[in-house]
Amino acid sequence: MDTDTNQIQAKVEETQAPNIPLFQDKEVISKYVDFSSKYGIGYKLSNGSYGVLFNDSTKIILDANLFHFDYIQRAPTQQLLIDASKKVPITSDGEEVHSHTFFSYPTSLGKKVILLQHFKSFLDGNSKFKPITFPFTPQNAPQRTTPSPLPHLKKWKSSSKALLFRLTNKLIHTVFLDDRSELIIDSGAQGMVTYVNKGGEARSMPLHSDIEGKDASMFKRLQIAKEMLMQQSSGQGKAEQRNKANAKTVNNQ
Repeated sequence: MDTDTNQIQAKVEETQAPNIPLFQDKEVISKYVDFSSKYGIGYKLSNGSYGVLFNDSTKIILDANLFHFDYIQRAPTQQLLIDASKKVPITSDGEEVHSHTFFSYPTSLGKKVILLQHFKSFLDGNSKFKPITFPFTPQNAPQRTTPSPLPHLKKWKSSSKALLFRLTNKLIHTVFLDDRSELIIDSGAQGMVTYVNKGGEARSMPLHSDIEGKDASMFKRLQIAKEMLMQQSSGQGKAEQRNKANAKTVNNQ
């Protein structure tokens, strides 16, 4: 993997969601840069963490302390069936979460760790690459901000109308390209949808309320987001069928 990101032509985009009081205690996308033409999409969350979702579907997320990070990859099918006592956490999507620090990580991750730093530097507005430095030693290094897997971007989808980000905290954050308005769906127990217009004004409603009758702009954007989610789910289902077929072929050999 080539790690020369000096030629990045993509633009860093900022979102309005972190300024909305409703999301002060929830991780939303605050900045992102789409460089999927070569590497993937890089982003910063509102809690100060940075991540990259690579084109090979692996993920890396940097703790807000800028020292610990998680590397997430698809768990082999056979491992999902083996072992509930496995020390490596397995997500609900069947992915392994490997936790590391910048002082200790596998050499096989070297290029992706470098890319993470390049994306962070670019998201921070640096015209030249600025690597992460550490004013401490392994003996007095900071602790992780959470013992659990770090919140991160699990999937994303782009269209001519919008970019849709699905986060592990059950938020679906959509940015519309025509006017930079945003829609945040809380698909958890609350079931709320929030529309942030181009002026930064926010309005929230229950997901199953009469949105069409109360706010036509919100409803229009909700329909776009739902369509993108359906397209994403359809594509994922086909990919899973291919993976199962490939696994069956291997097992029968």
